[in-house]
Formats: sequence, C-alpha cells, structure tokens
Amino acid sequence: MRPIGTPNLPIAFGALLVLCAVRPPALAQEDVRVLAGEVTDSRFFGGHQAAGLSLKVKIRGDGMDGVEALRFLLADARDDLGNPLLPEKKDAPAFRDVHGDRAEENLSLRSPARDASSFQVSGRVELFIPGRDPNAVVKVTRALANPNKPLSSPSLKAADVRVIVLPRTRLPKEVVGLRGRTADFERIRSIRILRADGTEIRVSATGRMSDDEKTQMTLEASEPVPSNASLVFTLLTAKARVSVPFELKDIPLP
Repeated sequence: MRPIGTPNLPIAFGALLVLCAVRPPALAQEDVRVLAGEVTDSRFFGGHQAAGLSLKVKIRGDGMDGVEALRFLLADARDDLGNPLLPEKKDAPAFRDVHGDRAEENLSLRSPARDASSFQVSGRVELFIPGRDPNAVVKVTRALANPNKPLSSPSLKAADVRVIVLPRTRLPKEVVGLRGRTADFERIRSIRILRADGTEIRVSATGRMSDDEKTQMTLEASEPVPSNASLVFTLLTAKARVSVPFELKDIPLP
C-alpha cells in the first residue's frame, strides 16, 4: 500500500501497444502506430495538489508522412478495477502542430483508484494531412481589395467558409483584420500572407475574439502589408483528415 499524500514517480512503459485500425480500403496500407510512453501518477488524498494521471503517447509510422497537425479524441479510459478515468466532458480539443514524422502528446486523465495497478485507454487519433486534398489550401489573390465583403473564392464557397476582410483605415499597416462565423473559422487551420511576387510575409502574432456565433481575427505581420497582398487559407477539409482508432491495454501504474 502506498503512503497517503505521496506522489508516485513517473515510469517509462516501453511496450508497443498498437492501434487496431479499421480503415477504408484506400488507407489499408497506411502505417500509423500509437505507443504508450511515460506514465505519471499522482494519487493524492488531501492537500492542495489535485490528483491526476498523465500518459505520454508517441505516434510513429510511415503514415505520419505529410501530417501537419493531430488531435486525440478519447472514447474510454479505465483502471483495472473498472473505475472510469476520462476527465469531465469538454469541447473537442484543437489540432496541434506536428513537425516531422515523430509526434508526442500528453493525455490527461482522472486519478485511478488507490489500489489499481494498471489501466487502459482507447479512442482515435485524428490526423490532418492537407496533401490528401487539393482543396485544403486556398489562395485568394488581392484579398484586401474589397473590404466589408466576403472574399471571392469558389474554393472557400465550396468549403462553406465565408470570410470578410475588415477595412484597413482603422488598422495599423502591419495588421490584417478578418471576421465571419465562428463555425467557419473553426474550419480554418492557418492563414498566410503573400506579397504579389508570391513570397511570404511572416505573421508575428495573431489575435482572436469569438463567441458562439461570430469571430474576429487579426494577423499582425512583420512589415506593412501591401494592398495587393494575397491570403492563403489552409482548411480542415474532410478529405484532408484521417481518423485512426487505437486501444492501449494493461498499462502499468507506478
């Protein structure tokens, strides 16, 4: 039995716990593996520090080629005594950037029972691979030319994304302002600014104000944005998203 109030140190769990994926035929050869890594368990009873369980997962495989972002959508998590470990229901997590073909994520769970010795977790990892869909990247030339009107783009319209550019008269020359429906902005992964010659202007900061219906966003560039600049939208289209189920069992607790 562990002393009350004593945190459990993290352990490394190196066993390969592979997802069992049921994919459409086009994805049958795709290689994506979820590996369980370090487990940190803090089963506290009393005191000011909240109890919790953290599992580091690693995503590997040839199927990670071209992945720009991912997120984990958990379906179930339980300790070996049957106690549920999923945190209280919240909104779906946002996609997180992925750099290269190796990705890691920390999954936060509720604290297991004091006498539990292992746990399991299942769900799916959703991968964003814009190269799978030519409509996932949309360039709008001279995007600043007609403020207070929806951007004229057949590709944005096909994706049901309606974005309005704010007038620049009330904004610094380095800032581009956009507004639209919140649901539309949730389908926008990123926005880039291009000069007329196609070179990119670095965006040093972004701002966003949202409610359930409307969103206003600002892009602060590293230099004044010319009036003939283009905007490039990367969209979270259905064809660019791959959902892969996974199940990790018998993960030992520290």
